[in-house]
Amino acid sequence: MIFYDVMAGRHGLHESERSGTLELYTYNGAEFPDGLDGSSLDVITAPSPEFLAYMRGNDSPAPPSGYKDTADEIKGIWDVYNHGSAEADWGRLADLYDAHNLSLSVIADYKFMDCPETFGDILNGKGSNCWNLDGMTWHLYSHGECTVDDSEGAWPGLDDLLGCMSSDDAETCAYAQQFVECMDSGDYVAACRALKALDLELWYSDLFLTLSR
Repeated sequence: MIFYDVMAGRHGLHESERSGTLELYTYNGAEFPDGLDGSSLDVITAPSPEFLAYMRGNDSPAPPSGYKDTADEIKGIWDVYNHGSAEADWGRLADLYDAHNLSLSVIADYKFMDCPETFGDILNGKGSNCWNLDGMTWHLYSHGECTVDDSEGAWPGLDDLLGCMSSDDAETCAYAQQFVECMDSGDYVAACRALKALDLELWYSDLFLTLSR
């Protein structure tokens, strides 16, 4: 799907091996109208005025014209994105969904080694424009094999790194310490270099991203 084509180019995100579907959720637990569900791209990117009215609690057969304007605006924002631009107005889209008791989420994977410079954007949701991180799991690889993974903390600690190494000499410890310090300070590119010096790789899976202000 083009969502990942564009986001991979901008932030290094990839479709999750577990579940990579964009999905709408309701804030108030309301049921979707018969025949519709939150993972339908037609519902997400081109909602009908009737659908939006229903989610607002208005089930009259002819919703006011304002709902058509909102539906057209949502479609227009997605059209910008689907033409290959990551600069869609995500903040406005979040507001439009929110006004109709809807929230958009997606699960993604991320290879830190391929795109370390965007890690800060993913963590704080600002650079990725309202895509806010609600959880993830990191995986530390050594020689192509996953040696340790955890969902606690945003990255491996010093003990995790040293536990993967066959040697704890001064140079190894220095690179491991450098990685932790660089991650703490937000210098993710330098942290990536330290990992490479240790012949380790860091991957993330199941990044749960929610579109919200």
